[in-house]
Amino acid sequence: MQFSSGSLLLLFILSFDFCLATKSSPFVILPYFFRANATNSITVTPVKDSDANQSVDIDFYVFKSNESLRDSIFSQKLKAKQSGAPQTIKFPLGLSIDSLTVRIAIERHETFKATIPVKQDISTIHIHTDKAIYRAGEKIDVRILPLTYSNTIYNGPIEVTLVNPDEYELFRKVITATDSYAATSFELPEHLYFGTWRIYVRPESDRESNSFDTSFTVEEYVLPPFKISAFIQDGDPLDRTRISIDAKYYYGGTVNGSLVLSCTQSKDDKLVNSVATTVQIRQSQVRLFHLKS
Repeated sequence: MQFSSGSLLLLFILSFDFCLATKSSPFVILPYFFRANATNSITVTPVKDSDANQSVDIDFYVFKSNESLRDSIFSQKLKAKQSGAPQTIKFPLGLSIDSLTVRIAIERHETFKATIPVKQDISTIHIHTDKAIYRAGEKIDVRILPLTYSNTIYNGPIEVTLVNPDEYELFRKVITATDSYAATSFELPEHLYFGTWRIYVRPESDRESNSFDTSFTVEEYVLPPFKISAFIQDGDPLDRTRISIDAKYYYGGTVNGSLVLSCTQSKDDKLVNSVATTVQIRQSQVRLFHLKS
């Protein structure tokens, strides 16, 4: 079979492309994001080839932006590593940046490259308010405990935001946890919307993607229902009536306050006499009160 020079060139190109395509890609385990001001790790496994005993060299680079050595923040060369054996590479990250680029070059493998976002080292933020239900004008005391992935206290600046039921932001402040927790407070307005309010907490430099929140209820102040019982002493003259009063909440608590007692006398559906007076209730009781006509 005869081939022209053009056919031979085409076969050479196809053969060269096929040889390139036979390169394997390494197996790489990456975190979902890198943690700022923490130690990060990546696991790389070179793929076994026909010679299982053959070792490979691994070049590992982490870049800030452009893939140039001057933008490299970490590099490591692993010599004569066994194919098929996982290799874990750890590197510290002491800066806050939007993302990092990882490049891994292994002999007889395709070069691996990926861009990974960077977030603050916060695994969770516990948020607690001193009550679950508030009234207009009340003070909200908040305690915040931010924890890292190693269960230590995150001591960077955190942003605390208070929003109303319409998700309208009323207050925002930046605080820092010290040895235990961070504390702050908010004053609710006198005129506000009732319903479910929220407190959002997040790292100051990572507002959109790493946020935690808690909720509480703001309700209109309504006096709890209570019952009042009044008893007239038998045998008292009409012009000097003794009255015993009990006032208690339905859940059993005592009532303190004042009430107005009035007495009217009528004859033939006409008002003849009327008297009223204000009495004080202490510990739910007024005993043997004299109502004079």
